[in-house]
Amino acid sequence: MKCPHRKLLNPDGAQRCDCGFDSSSKKVLKSYVASDQYSSSVPRDFEMIATLCVRLHRKLLVYSVGAGLMILAVRVTGINSGQ
Repeated sequence: MKCPHRKLLNPDGAQRCDCGFDSSSKKVLKSYVASDQYSSSVPRDFEMIATLCVRLHRKLLVYSVGAGLMILAVRVTGINSGQ
């Protein structure tokens, strides 16, 4: 079950999330976890890594298309770099 408040994963049938969300009353009660644990940089690190991967993928795609177009241009024009 995914908590609607903090999107944390909980076992199915859990009455209360670690963030304090009570599934029966639909209210956020006192958390079981210290508040400083939610301010960790882990989610931001994952977000940063995902962003870098997307940027790298886009660059590789652009370079691959460019290289393919260059090969195609060489074949169409009949240019041979060996002569």
